[in-house]
Amino acid sequence: MNSNKKTLTVILILLVMCTGISISYAFFKVASSNNNANTNVTINGAALCMSLQLSSDNITISNEYAVPISDSKALSSDTYKTSVTITNNCNTSQSFNLLLVPNSSNTMPIKALKYALVEEGVTPTSGTLISNEYILDNTIQKQLLAIKNETLKNGFSVGSGTVSSGTKTYSLYLWIDKDEGGLGNGSTMNKSLNAYLTLGSGSVIGTQIVKGGLYKTIENRYNKDKTYLGLYTGEGSEDYSLPVYYYKGNVQNNNVLFGGFCWKIVRTTETGGVKIVYNGVQKDVYESYEKINSNEYTIVSNDETYPYTFDSTNKVWKSNILDNSGNGTDYTIELSPTQDGSYVFNINMHNESGDDTVELYLNDNSIGAGNNCGDGCFMIDDTDSINLSLSTSDVIKIIYYKYSTTTDNSDYVDFSLQKGVGNSSKSCNNTAINSQIGTSAFNKDYNSLAYVGYMHNTVYPSTSKDMSSESNIVFGNSFDYNSNNGTYTLTNTKTVATWSSGYNTINNNHYTCMTTGTTCSSIYYVYHTDSAFAYYITLTGGKSVNDALNEMLYADDVNTNDSAIKAYIDNWYENNLASYEDKLEDTVFCNDR
Repeated sequence: MNSNKKTLTVILILLVMCTGISISYAFFKVASSNNNANTNVTINGAALCMSLQLSSDNITISNEYAVPISDSKALSSDTYKTSVTITNNCNTSQSFNLLLVPNSSNTMPIKALKYALVEEGVTPTSGTLISNEYILDNTIQKQLLAIKNETLKNGFSVGSGTVSSGTKTYSLYLWIDKDEGGLGNGSTMNKSLNAYLTLGSGSVIGTQIVKGGLYKTIENRYNKDKTYLGLYTGEGSEDYSLPVYYYKGNVQNNNVLFGGFCWKIVRTTETGGVKIVYNGVQKDVYESYEKINSNEYTIVSNDETYPYTFDSTNKVWKSNILDNSGNGTDYTIELSPTQDGSYVFNINMHNESGDDTVELYLNDNSIGAGNNCGDGCFMIDDTDSINLSLSTSDVIKIIYYKYSTTTDNSDYVDFSLQKGVGNSSKSCNNTAINSQIGTSAFNKDYNSLAYVGYMHNTVYPSTSKDMSSESNIVFGNSFDYNSNNGTYTLTNTKTVATWSSGYNTINNNHYTCMTTGTTCSSIYYVYHTDSAFAYYITLTGGKSVNDALNEMLYADDVNTNDSAIKAYIDNWYENNLASYEDKLEDTVFCNDR
């Protein structure tokens, strides 16, 4: 490896943090020969929490030293060591993290290097491969850009620590790993290191890049087969820290199990994460399924007049309505399995005229309904079977409604439970309602524009008034407001003498007191009319319709109240995913709402 003798140049920059972030820098060039550069660089951050000083015993990796070496050799020589003194200028304990930030001149693969950061006087016995990579905090990027006039996005951790008060001196060792970080023999040949050393807060650094796990699986799959995977090369891709792969077409292989649930992979992220979409509960798929016998059901209730009976030959339950006296009535059975397990629930409707209906419930929660599909079928999202993971406490309810004018005595419903037997595997090919978290309304109310928001603020509810008997109602296209007595006065008015003939003539005169007068403490903005009704919102305190629109849709504080669906999703998240937060990216996917 003697051909790898290029001098490694290290440029060191201080990044100082307290409540905010400020930055200064020093230039340090490693000697181009074996002579150490007696350069003592001191950077003081006046009125800031931390400052850094580099000693003259700086890292010198040149000539015969610029080769892969063992930990023991590197750590026994001052050639690979520099002294780093950190001063805490504040009254509280400060944590720090050292990041090596390669610049545009760098050619050295950073992950081929090893480091050790220890307090002065401590002799390390081994080094650590550089592995933790970060996308730098935006503030750090901007300040590096201002100082060095180049965009620097990535940094690599080379140690961390805490300074309670005063100064503390560390020894930083940096060398080329003897195995070149496993990147391949010769990967550091004829390479040089050009980088900045940033000193940042222990908590404010940036977003850690984790390239491995699922990201690595997707990357490897793309490299082998591009049938369902593409590489994003559009706008901005040249600035991504990691390539972004996305799934495309009629995808067959993007299922993933995480947190006990099924998910569909959408794409990877530039930080080594993966965007996934919820796809329901994992199903246990068995080698085979067998219908269970009548003694493997617990009957909770059965219709007294027309009870369901068990067909022991076909192992199905069958509704027992063989004449037309039962028409126009619901017939219900409730039952549970006597063993916990994975089941397939099958149901068939024998209904020549296609008028009867069936509703299904699990623990009083609807899981489907079907009708009008003809003989021998039952449609729940285009299927007549449902995979269910059941315990002995679960109750299935079947409600069969026989149409009131049915004339065919042979109409009936039959159903069965098939229990999985043998070895099982997980399945995630869920569709329709099986891929949903739940069935919450977006918002429980819909009488205000505010409710279009995933989060919302002020609600101005709309209402209506029967105007069919009203006459001579005054409308204005604007108003004056007297703040002293809190009253509105209509301006530019017109009168609708008879509502049924004049409701469509108010044109731009939307404001009204709903009376024959022009002054009121509450004013009404009519946004729609018909021959009988006026539909409006109520305004008070001098507010106009534009004020109401702004408060409902555009104001900076609109994100105050949760919508019904947000509250539902948040509750689901707390109960199911909160324990996995260390594995989730804290990044915005859609927008700030």
